[in-house]
Parts: sequence; C-alpha cells; structure tokens
Amino acid sequence: MPKNICVYFEQYQTRNKCDMVTVRWILGVLLLLVVVAFASGIQQKAEAQSSSFREVGYFKAANKDRIFSVQMIGSVTAAEAKAYAKRKMNTPGRMTAVYFYAPGSVIPADGLTLANNLYAANTVLYDMPGLSKWRYAYMNYGNGKEEFVDCRVPNNSGLCR
Repeated sequence: MPKNICVYFEQYQTRNKCDMVTVRWILGVLLLLVVVAFASGIQQKAEAQSSSFREVGYFKAANKDRIFSVQMIGSVTAAEAKAYAKRKMNTPGRMTAVYFYAPGSVIPADGLTLANNLYAANTVLYDMPGLSKWRYAYMNYGNGKEEFVDCRVPNNSGLCR
C-alpha cells in the first residue's frame, strides 16, 4: 500500500482509518488476483477445446462475410465442432460458414484464402476436384438463423458437398 495514504491519515491522528484503508487495499488486490486467475482458467479451457481444431483456410469478403475450413484433430464430437464454430468471428448481419474436415483430408487452404469473392470461394469448396468432403458444416446466415449439419447423415440442407 502506498505510504502517503497512511501518512495522510496519521497526521490527523486517525490510525484506525489507515488500518482500514490498508485492509481495503489488500482485499482489493486479492479480489483482482482472483478475477485474473478465473479469467485465465476460462481462456485455458477455450484453448484446450481449440486444440482439437486447426484452421486451414479463411476467406473474408469485403462485406465481412466469412468462410473457414477447419481440420479436426483426433476424435471430435458434433457438439464440440458446433461449439467451436459458434466461437468463430462473425460480424452481425453477415454470413459465417465453417466447414470441418476429418484428419488426413485434402482441405482447401490458399484457394479459399486467396479467392477474390464469395462466389469464387464457394466454387473452391463445392466444385474443385481432389478436395475431400467435409464432415460437419455450420452456417450463421446473418439474419439470426444458424444451421449445423453432420454431412455423413442424409439431409436436405444444401450445406454438404
């Protein structure tokens, strides 16, 4: 605790106030340390969950629509993939898509990242020969609607290749 505060109180012969200020200061520092430790634990948990994924390709349009191609590392559940996708950057009112590929897949990287526009990025994803099919797809449509699909299960979403 800064000594000038205690000196201030001592000159007015209020040692008890100085002791009270000292206690408050120490409690404030302890509270701050607890908050920092808690926040650090949350960050470490998020990083541990993210270690199951590796971002391979990323496209961002001028209007801030985004597409991510992500490799799953090891065994990943649909719930883990969906939670990861929901944490990806999204601009309100804009579309964000995340495509998840199994380990060992041929995943679009530079073709997606260097695409000139959203149409070109989607052409890479859906039409480029030699790329693997993705396992999960997530779409935040930008209008509040979200969709997550397991592409191994027959569906009519249009998100699967």
